[in-house]
Amino acid sequence: MPKNFKKIGYCFVATTLLILGISSKTNSQNTAPGLCLRHTRISGSSGNVVDTDWICSRVGNFSQWIGLGDDTGWKDQELAFRAIGGAEICLEHTRVSPSSGLRRENKCSSSVNDIKSVNLGDDTGWKDQKLTFTIYTPRENYEMCLQHRRRSGSSGKVINTGWKCASEYNTETIYLGDDTGWKDQNLRFTVRNR
Repeated sequence: MPKNFKKIGYCFVATTLLILGISSKTNSQNTAPGLCLRHTRISGSSGNVVDTDWICSRVGNFSQWIGLGDDTGWKDQELAFRAIGGAEICLEHTRVSPSSGLRRENKCSSSVNDIKSVNLGDDTGWKDQKLTFTIYTPRENYEMCLQHRRRSGSSGKVINTGWKCASEYNTETIYLGDDTGWKDQNLRFTVRNR
C-alpha cells in the first residue's frame, strides 16, 4: 500500500477515535444528574413579582447564588425545582408559626419535566425555617449539596451554613433562619460524586 494511503488511513482512524471520545464525553455530560431551582416572590407593597428564572447545575459544577430576598414583607415565596439526568430530588420545607404551630411541605421531582415547588411562606414572623433535602440516582454514588448565607439587618454579621450534603437514602438540613430582618439571603447548590 502506498505511504500516502497509510497516512490517510491513520488520520481517518485517529479522527474517528477523537470524535467518538468527544461524543461519549458530551453524552455523559448530558445524562449526568443535576438539579434546577427557581425562586419567586411577590412584593407586599408594590405587588411586583421577582423571579430568578431557572438556575441549573450538573455533577461537578456549582450553581450561581440564588437571591431569596430580604425579610421585608415578601409574599407567596416559592422554591420550584426539577431533577435532571435521571436523578430524583426531594425537598422539604418546615417552619413554625407562633400562632398555628409547625407547617411542613415536601415534594419530589424525578425528571426535567416534573416541576415541583415548596412554599416558603410570607415574611410574617415565621420561625425555625428549615430546608431538608436528598437525592436518589440509579447508580447510587452521588450527593447533593446546598449552601445558604444571610446577613443580619441589625449587626451586619454574615451567617453561612457552609456546604451541607445528602447522599442516597440520607437527608441533610440547612437552617434558613427566622423572619427577623435578615438581608442578602442566598442559596446555591451542586451535585457531585461521593
